[in-house]
Amino acid sequence: MVNVLTNSLVEYQGGVILGFGTFVVRYRKVIMVMAILLLVPSVFGYIATDIKYDVTDYLPETMPARQGQKFIEEHFAQSTMVYVLLPDWPLWQAGEVKTAIAELPGVSNVHWLGDVEHISVPVSFMPEQLRDSFLADGSPVILVQFSEGASSPLTEAAVAGIRDMTNGEAVLSGFPAFIADINKTLSREQWYYSLVAVIAILVVLSFSTSSTLEPILLLVTVGFAVVYNMGSNVLLGSISYITQSIAAVLQLAVSMDYGIFLIHSFAEEQAAEKSADVAMATAIKKTGRAIASSALTTVAGFVALVFMQFGLGKDLGLVMAKGVFFSAVSVLVILPGLLLTFQKAIARYQHRTYFPSFRRLAGWVVKRRGALVALMLVMLIPVFLAQQEVGIFYSMAEGLSEKMVSVVDMERFKETFGVAEVVQLLVPDTGLKTERELVRRLEEIPAVKSVASLSQMVDAQIPESFLPEAATEQFRQGGYALSTIQLATKQGEPATETALQSIEATAAALYDTVYLSGEAPLTSDLMEVTADDLSRVNMLSVVAIALIIAIAFGSLTVPVLLVLTIQFAIWTNLSIASLTGTHLYFVTYLVLGAIQLGATVDYAILLTTKYKENLTKYSRLQAMQIAVEQSGRSILTSSLALTGATVGVSLISNIRMAGQMCAMLGMGAAISMLTILFVLPGVLLLSQPLLAATSLNWPKAQPGLTRENSEMV
Repeated sequence: MVNVLTNSLVEYQGGVILGFGTFVVRYRKVIMVMAILLLVPSVFGYIATDIKYDVTDYLPETMPARQGQKFIEEHFAQSTMVYVLLPDWPLWQAGEVKTAIAELPGVSNVHWLGDVEHISVPVSFMPEQLRDSFLADGSPVILVQFSEGASSPLTEAAVAGIRDMTNGEAVLSGFPAFIADINKTLSREQWYYSLVAVIAILVVLSFSTSSTLEPILLLVTVGFAVVYNMGSNVLLGSISYITQSIAAVLQLAVSMDYGIFLIHSFAEEQAAEKSADVAMATAIKKTGRAIASSALTTVAGFVALVFMQFGLGKDLGLVMAKGVFFSAVSVLVILPGLLLTFQKAIARYQHRTYFPSFRRLAGWVVKRRGALVALMLVMLIPVFLAQQEVGIFYSMAEGLSEKMVSVVDMERFKETFGVAEVVQLLVPDTGLKTERELVRRLEEIPAVKSVASLSQMVDAQIPESFLPEAATEQFRQGGYALSTIQLATKQGEPATETALQSIEATAAALYDTVYLSGEAPLTSDLMEVTADDLSRVNMLSVVAIALIIAIAFGSLTVPVLLVLTIQFAIWTNLSIASLTGTHLYFVTYLVLGAIQLGATVDYAILLTTKYKENLTKYSRLQAMQIAVEQSGRSILTSSLALTGATVGVSLISNIRMAGQMCAMLGMGAAISMLTILFVLPGVLLLSQPLLAATSLNWPKAQPGLTRENSEMV
């Protein structure tokens, strides 16, 4: 078998050099065994990968809120907190629950009304400030502080313990409650995401390929790559829950092209009456460069995310970049063996291709090239301006389904207790007198509901030195004083931003050093960091992809025309969100441009390559019409695969943040496809003289063969 294959390849290629394609074909059984064996460590790596649920963990350590959070964790043994509202519970019963909560592992401190006032005292006799801090319409409120972060398994177990000991009656409001819900939801739904994506892609491929078995083999191949990628994430230490929820779906969707290229090339070589082995080796040789180039542009879009200050970009960028790499390699080394092994079954289950011919559409597009380009130019400035007005949200609560328990609890708690956010203020310990003045000024800020500090807990006549250590250690550590401020506004809201600025300015007037911590200040820092990241990421992705295109085509103008066309599609995608009043999660807004550009610029490259090749044989109008015919089906297949997989996931996801990102990417793929098929042909045709003048070896249009010239004039 090996000798026959070698002799036939040598005879065909006219040489004795063992090429990559020949190697893959010859050793396909060994490669398949190795591919299957590699699944084992990949599965263990997937299981061992740690998932981060708090996106603020990806903020630079130099940000003020991160520094304050770190100090509080180190000196006060507090990391995050949650409010526990016990609707209509008597105080004595709440006291028992408070004691039980304090004994849970991971709980550092528990505060409630009974710490300051004896519960036998009638509520009406208690100080108003105390009632406002620990009672909501007569129902007791307990503040629980945890020793570890919100995404810690210990904290998550403590949250579950609180719900269990109250038989689910407690209303929990705080970041740990959201994290627990997301973890539970993601664990349940992520397998459905992959299943929906696989079904959507399988349906698309079944319509675009000529055999029932080919799509299955392609999905198996890319499935291997997905497992390798997700398993190798353990080498990164941890990944975010957003990356975990969408990485497999995106990898499946954006890398289908590579397999389609190889399948089509293999069929063409077999049609030339070559043996299956020779045809496959030749197909690998011919498509290897195209697959590598396509993968490189997609990787460039993801790698641009690595340069964000916000660490989530690096997280998503690295995972997706290596995912595309694994997919490209798997298609070139695993898929050939599968196609050759099952070639008889593939032939047995042949069917006609259900996608229509693009011949009529190609003629229509070329004939109306001027009007279509004019339409894009008319829309260019409006969509650019509209996309700048798209709304952005940072709150995790807004990124979850309204039906989730944590979201329902948060709204109920805010309505009942009037507190939406908690801010921790850290200042140098200069004594109770200055702190009382600070509290007085803070309470004058409109968004501030109440302030809890050591000065609020003791009489003004009692010297601080007389206070017991147990009473001071919760508010005094490491030479700093800690105050807890309750806000009536939510994180990310303009009113909250104004309140944070007022709190910081008020404290700065009395102290030399001021730190704000908590979800609201961290979100404020997040807004500052991501504002700089957006322009940086978009610029890097554009430059990197344009450089790759410039080198591939040896042209100065091709990259400009192609990137501008895709950029128009990106702006159109964002402008639709803006005009429909859709607010985007900040991560979606950050990464959408780079991912859409990297994932769909391949469509433009394919069309341009076909046009350039056809110019050597046809007139420019004929060359473009044939190029649209040749590339249309591949572009449509790739676009529908990406759109079907991502939109399908968005329809079932209860994690709105992940679902929204998928929906926007799916919509973007569809818009990019339409833009490339309808607008780019006219752009290239009208720019033909410029392309010839600014490109190396750009072919001159030929007089052309007779082919419906009258339809294109």
